[in-house]
Amino acid sequence: MNRILKKTIAIIISVITACFVMLEAQAAQVELEDVVLSQEQFNEILSNVHSTDSVARSSSLITEYGVGAAKDGSKIIITAKTVCATSVTKCGLKELVVQRRVSDQYEWSDYLVYEDLYADTYTHALSKSVTVTSGYQYRVTAVHYAKKSLLSTEKAESTSNIVWI
Repeated sequence: MNRILKKTIAIIISVITACFVMLEAQAAQVELEDVVLSQEQFNEILSNVHSTDSVARSSSLITEYGVGAAKDGSKIIITAKTVCATSVTKCGLKELVVQRRVSDQYEWSDYLVYEDLYADTYTHALSKSVTVTSGYQYRVTAVHYAKKSLLSTEKAESTSNIVWI
């Protein structure tokens, strides 16, 4: 009896683990697509958000940053900009997260997560699109990152405007 219970539990755990692996594989298949935007279009999407910052920061490695979103059918167009001091060797996004609003509440859940989107220079601009499920509100959060040396780094967070798809 005890042996049957252990085997049943092992099978259930295996099935649950397999389901999580399949879900992670599905999420990993949703890739950001390149979007060609004019400088005017890029700036227009980025201007929709109030969290674009151009401020003096503690280490002054990141001088300007922001993320914006726009609707294009069932896709979200994402623009992000990180401008760093010219002494920086790596500049960009440590993390870019597409979030979806949970029901009618003001709570957000991570829908898609992308990491390590960098340039080996002192500026980074991103214009991408991603297809999402219709019928929800979405926003994009970003963790901007600058690296001057192993001991000299800086992060800054920004959040886009909300788009209804």
